Amino acid sequence: MRFILFTTCLFLVPSWASCQTENECKCILNNLWLDVYLLIDDSTKMGSAGLFEVAANVNSVFGYSQIRVGSNYPDKKGTRVSVITYNKIAAIRANLSDFNSADQLTSMVYSMKPSDSDDSNLQSGLKLVETMMSYKDQNAPKNNTKTVVVVYAGDYYDYDKPTIAQLGDQLKANGVTIITVADISRNDRLQIENLKALASNGDGFSINDDYVSEEVQQAMCRGNEH
Repeated sequence: MRFILFTTCLFLVPSWASCQTENECKCILNNLWLDVYLLIDDSTKMGSAGLFEVAANVNSVFGYSQIRVGSNYPDKKGTRVSVITYNKIAAIRANLSDFNSADQLTSMVYSMKPSDSDDSNLQSGLKLVETMMSYKDQNAPKNNTKTVVVVYAGDYYDYDKPTIAQLGDQLKANGVTIITVADISRNDRLQIENLKALASNGDGFSINDDYVSEEVQQAMCRGNEH
C-alpha cells in the first residue's frame, strides 16, 4: 500500500482521478467540521494483520494530514472522532469528546488487539452508532456538524433484523455519510460489493486500493459538504 498525503483537495487527488464537485476541489482538510465514528471489526475475521492495516490507514488519514482532531481550537471547529469496535457485540473504545489530537487517536488505534470472537456482527456496531447519536451530553451531535461513519470490515453477514443494509439506509436517511473500507482477506467479491452498497454513493473502498487513504479523505470532504 502506498500513502501519499497532501493538504488540500487540489493536491490530494492522484493523477488518475479528478474532483467530483467544485466544493470538493476546494476542500481543505484542516477546515473539516465533522463528527466521525470509526467502526472497526476486531473479530478473528479481521485478525492482527487486518487491524494493523486499519491502524496504518487511520494514521495516514488523520495522523499525517492537517485534519484537526478534537474541538479545542480557537474557532471551536475540528473533527471529533469516536472509536467503536465490534465482534459478537459492539463496544465504545472512545467517545467523541475523548481525543484532543491525532496522536491520541492513532496511538489508541495502534494499541488494539483482535478479540477471540469469530463473530463479525456489523449490525451491532451500526446500532451502537445510532444510539450514540442520541446522546444528550458532551458527546451529542453539534449543531451544523455533519456526521460520518467509517466502517473497517473483515466480513459482511446479517445475524438478525434489521439487516445491515436497512440499518445503513436509516443512518443515510438521517443525513449520515457512510464510508466503507473492506479488509476481507479471502477476497470475497460478493461481500466487498455488499459493503460498497452499504456506503454512501461512491464511498465504498478496499484496504488494498493504492490510494485508499486519499479516497477516505475525499469521502470525508464530500461528507463535510453533504
